[in-house]
Amino acid sequence: GLCARGFLLGGTGGFTIGRPQLLWRLPGSVRALAATAIAEAPAGEATAVEAEDVVEQVASKAAEIVLKLKGRLVSMQSQLKDPKEAEELQSKGNALQTMPRGKWRKGLKEVEVPDYSQLDDSGQPLTMHVELDPNKDFQQNAKLLFKQASKILRAHEKVGPMVEEVEAEAARWEEEAQRAEQWKEELASGGGGGGGESGGGGLSEATRLAVLATYEAMIDAGHLKRPRPPKPPPDPEEEARKAFKRKYGKDIDCYRSPGGHEVVVGRS
Repeated sequence: GLCARGFLLGGTGGFTIGRPQLLWRLPGSVRALAATAIAEAPAGEATAVEAEDVVEQVASKAAEIVLKLKGRLVSMQSQLKDPKEAEELQSKGNALQTMPRGKWRKGLKEVEVPDYSQLDDSGQPLTMHVELDPNKDFQQNAKLLFKQASKILRAHEKVGPMVEEVEAEAARWEEEAQRAEQWKEELASGGGGGGGESGGGGLSEATRLAVLATYEAMIDAGHLKRPRPPKPPPDPEEEARKAFKRKYGKDIDCYRSPGGHEVVVGRS
């Protein structure tokens, strides 16, 4: 858990870090999340959690997040078409608008039009074929082409920034997933070198701080749920009182007099 002064790992033999300067050993993305969590955590709030106990959970969840983000990217990118396709549609629409009305007839499915975006050696426009809605004239078909081009461009304006945002998020979580795999290797090897003093549990002090920072970031982002605190042990007196009340069944009330005698009330 996080407290105002640093990370508190609960339990007997726990490990306390009271040196905020260790944050600066962390990667930028994790350091920012850890600093925010420490600053916002209420004083004295702590949840007993050992970094070694959550390494596997953090690594597994980071890999899962990467897969989900990449799947989202594929879905979003499928909505995007090449902007050059929009340019081509607009060019075809412009060309259709220059066509004489007399060349159109109902049922016409294709027409050859001048392509003013491409000129031959003599400066004359090349030609291109345009598929038509046979029930619409040149002007109406041009409007359809402009509408299709506009749809492509709007999708880029709306979805394009979202794609960039998800790409950046996926790249960040890929880094976290790779780092989490390194943490797993460090824990498995019983190392703890290269990042500060080891607390005797296989992870260095700085690694423990990084693990817990990522763990808290995942909880804050809703990727993980904080473990529920254990239920307090039952109160012997309360349990005895409940057992005494249940002694004669639910339809019978049982009391104990000041003299210690049982008083039973109800139908026999």
